[in-house]
Amino acid sequence: FCWLHLYGEDAMLKYMQAGRSRNKSNRSSLPPHCFAEAQEAFDALHTENGKDQAIVICGESGSGKTETTKLILSHLAFVSEKCSQQL
Repeated sequence: FCWLHLYGEDAMLKYMQAGRSRNKSNRSSLPPHCFAEAQEAFDALHTENGKDQAIVICGESGSGKTETTKLILSHLAFVSEKCSQQL
């Protein structure tokens, strides 16, 4: 098993910056990714007066739901840490 560059901190930062951009074309220029979904939920949490957010991860047995959940949680932790450092 080998992690691809698609899941490193560089990718997290790229999706974080695109998500925080007010320019929607920045968001749509990136390929679909679990970090994009996590970032969208994180942004909505801050822009919609703290309204609760949920991410549904579904698929067949062996499709990677557990790994995707870990990646989403890693991205949320990464973004939270970066935001707290900026305060």
